[in-house]
Amino acid sequence: MPVATNLVLSVGYAQSKQDGAKAERGWSVAAAYALSKRTTAYAGFFDANAAAVNGRAGAPDSRFGIGLKHTF
Repeated sequence: MPVATNLVLSVGYAQSKQDGAKAERGWSVAAAYALSKRTTAYAGFFDANAAAVNGRAGAPDSRFGIGLKHTF
């Protein structure tokens, strides 16, 4: 969803369930900010319930990321 001419916000939600298993759920929120015509800064956060990450040794229930994209 564009919030301003140079700022875009995104929100997501996902859920899945296999036979006999707990429902796996996760949600995320992210923002992209245009610093110039070719450079964008972005950040995002993801969170999942424990059922979504079970079986993945050491996997966190939530993650945060930031980045900078420049096109040539």
